[in-house]
Amino acid sequence: MKMSNSINDIYGGNYLNAKTVISNTMVGQQYTIEKTSLETFENKGDVTQKVVMLLAGVGKGLPLNKTNASILAEKFGDDYTSWVGKRVSLTIVKRNYNGQMVDAVEVVPKA
Repeated sequence: MKMSNSINDIYGGNYLNAKTVISNTMVGQQYTIEKTSLETFENKGDVTQKVVMLLAGVGKGLPLNKTNASILAEKFGDDYTSWVGKRVSLTIVKRNYNGQMVDAVEVVPKA
């Protein structure tokens, strides 16, 4: 992944987000799923588990929301550990988040 001079990239944490995907020109590029894991996240006291997908050559993981997990499960099967080695690309879409339309990463499975 080509690193930019974006403050978001430098201080943005261990995970991909829409700003990182856009600033690193990752939209439309194809990637191989290198690893999947189940991780626990806490947000304002709520604890949830999400599948995190690590893409080959990218130093940050992508936590999958229910939509992205469902997209991948439909194409690659329900067992997220079997997604390793499969190819995906990333795109940016608008999603409603807390009443506001925001940029969001969406995965696109490849054949």
